[in-house]
Amino acid sequence: MVYANDFICDNDSSVIQGAIENRNADGIVVITPRCSETEPERDYWLLDRAILLPANTTIILQNCTIKLSDKCRDNFFRSANCGIGIELPERIENIHIRGEGLCTLLGADHPRATGDGSKILANPCPYDKEEIKRLGKWEPEQWHDYSYGTDAGKCGESQYGDWRGIGILLANVERFSIENLRIVDSHGWGISLEACANGIVSHIEFNAHMNKMIDGLRSNMENQDGVDLRNGCHHIVIAAFVIHLEAGKILHIKLFSVVQNGGDRKRLQLAQDLLCLGQLHGGLKQHPIVSSIHDPAAVVGHQYAAVILQPQRIPFAEKPG
Repeated sequence: MVYANDFICDNDSSVIQGAIENRNADGIVVITPRCSETEPERDYWLLDRAILLPANTTIILQNCTIKLSDKCRDNFFRSANCGIGIELPERIENIHIRGEGLCTLLGADHPRATGDGSKILANPCPYDKEEIKRLGKWEPEQWHDYSYGTDAGKCGESQYGDWRGIGILLANVERFSIENLRIVDSHGWGISLEACANGIVSHIEFNAHMNKMIDGLRSNMENQDGVDLRNGCHHIVIAAFVIHLEAGKILHIKLFSVVQNGGDRKRLQLAQDLLCLGQLHGGLKQHPIVSSIHDPAAVVGHQYAAVILQPQRIPFAEKPG
């Protein structure tokens, strides 16, 4: 077991990455509130780039906050087998992220990009209808096409959201867990699992409202899904969620599980405002198959089978642009 605070580097990203690279045989890296002679008044960690997680790594967060800096256009955590230049991520095993106490992953004050690959970056990017009419270069009914990002209009930077906005991204990982975290103002999907298997995601609190007050303007931030399971995920249990909705309501989802059972490739997501198992069919007869759920209370305590195929490739190799 090693502690991130025992390492000294030029920036917080390098400190945590250095702890991971020097972990002991047990693979455990403990991240407590930041303690440093540089900016001693700051007790939260500030990332300029994603923390890469190799096989056989356990991250234990203890009552700490990890925040993305305004320089960061990247994930909080990403399995080290995927990223720019890696066309086919190799299978890796045993990655675990576990929070103890109150552990928060917090988006940047001024995100460089938000939304998925279909969203056009804009700055300003007003959320309210009247502000769109005053400041936006688009019609109010087009507001879902645009998402806030300070990279808007910058030469050499992608003008669309992309996979770097995902909070936690695991690709082709077997035997994993993500537990007891609070994800606030994510730049895109909170958690995305790509071709992962035999894992658990539990006790996650999502606090995202598709908008954020930035410099006095309520700005639009698209595609803040909770959890996405894609490209052939199977044998994954998702349990005990709290999702804060824009209206201030709280949604509790106790348990459902996802299995692979052949059939056409489909996508399963835990969205911000509803639980949607989009157009699923086939599957295990002993469990109900659901095409769409608009009453989350109806799914509490039940299990659902999803029909998902194995992937051909995971599209994260090239730099978005």
